[in-house]
Amino acid sequence: MYRTTICGFIALFGLWIAGGVSAEEANQDAAKPSERFVDCGDGTLADNREGLLWEKKTGAVGEFVQCENLPMGCLNPHDVNNRYELSNTGTEPDGNVYTDFLPRLNGASLTFEEEDEETGEVTEVVVEATECLAGHCDWRLPTLRELRSILIGPRALKIQPNKCPEPPCIDAGFAAIGGPTASMVYWSSDPASVPQNGRGAMFKNGLTTNAYKKSFDCYVRAVRRGGCEDADVQ
Repeated sequence: MYRTTICGFIALFGLWIAGGVSAEEANQDAAKPSERFVDCGDGTLADNREGLLWEKKTGAVGEFVQCENLPMGCLNPHDVNNRYELSNTGTEPDGNVYTDFLPRLNGASLTFEEEDEETGEVTEVVVEATECLAGHCDWRLPTLRELRSILIGPRALKIQPNKCPEPPCIDAGFAAIGGPTASMVYWSSDPASVPQNGRGAMFKNGLTTNAYKKSFDCYVRAVRRGGCEDADVQ
């Protein structure tokens, strides 16, 4: 106890001599917890503990929207009610997660087929490229571990709370600035033991699953490595 007190006093005195900071101010700064989640002000939030930059969701949780059923997909990829599939053929990564959701975030042009109800003629409609979300063009689905880093409940990372008082089972700091979260399954990029299945985090109960077929429509939230101030990675 005595040694710790002396060492602390010496460290604070050194700060005061070097930078003109009083011992009281140094104590106050030392007591401030580092901010884990930061709103970047550009539609994203940073997780400074994990070194991740997350997409913010918009709107209010309500009736889900199956984006594959819309002629030109979901025009606003950030809407919390959008649901997407991993695979259109059963196992391959050709679902609208990869053909609609992520391309919109990464500034790609999209092509949709539109059928004339009277003639049956099919024409291609091109949606021109837009700017990449927050100037970054490397958005992707999170790994299961990355989803577990913002999950709370039995299958969250050990550093996270292991009990969820009520859904959605998401870190309170993330929820405060990350926009709404649906209390259901969010897709991860991790493969399941069965090729037809995907893995995801369940924000209804804080568990994870590998029993959902890739052709099912589930919720998504994009992520990338980085923070609020890092340079674009093409």
